[in-house]
Amino acid sequence: MDGLVWLALFWLIVLFASVNAVARSFISISRGRMLYYYTLTGALPFLLSKIAWNTLLLWFLALLSWGVMTLFHGQAIENIPVFLAALLLGTFGMASSLSLVSAISSRANNPFTLMAILGFPVLIPVLTLVVKISKAAVDGLDSSVSQDEILLLSAIDGISVAVSCLLFPYLWRD
Repeated sequence: MDGLVWLALFWLIVLFASVNAVARSFISISRGRMLYYYTLTGALPFLLSKIAWNTLLLWFLALLSWGVMTLFHGQAIENIPVFLAALLLGTFGMASSLSLVSAISSRANNPFTLMAILGFPVLIPVLTLVVKISKAAVDGLDSSVSQDEILLLSAIDGISVAVSCLLFPYLWRD
């Protein structure tokens, strides 16, 4: 299988697995349980724990997908450390962005549809950088080639967490 096809399939699998996994983080919480959490802790510790859990879950799903893709289609990655950096930073960005989107969509009548509609545009910058870094890893380019993209992806991840921390307290009070 061609490296670019392998890469496209891999990130599509990770993208849809991410949306489905993270969607359940807030949508599956009942009103009563949310009230219990509200009395137990504050907004930021609750949000950061959800982001941490979703990050660990997405790291597991991405590594599992990588293993399964490698098992069935062979290893297409030439520079594994660069791909691993893209995988870890990309899934962290997906987890932090989709956690806030999941919290927002949990208030709607049809939360899964709203999650998909709001989630994909939010993930476009993360996916663009992840694919660019992964392409360099598939081509076997040196890690210095992807250094700017990795720093930019780290900055986007930080901005995503910061925006989530700023906006989530307003949802928390509702």
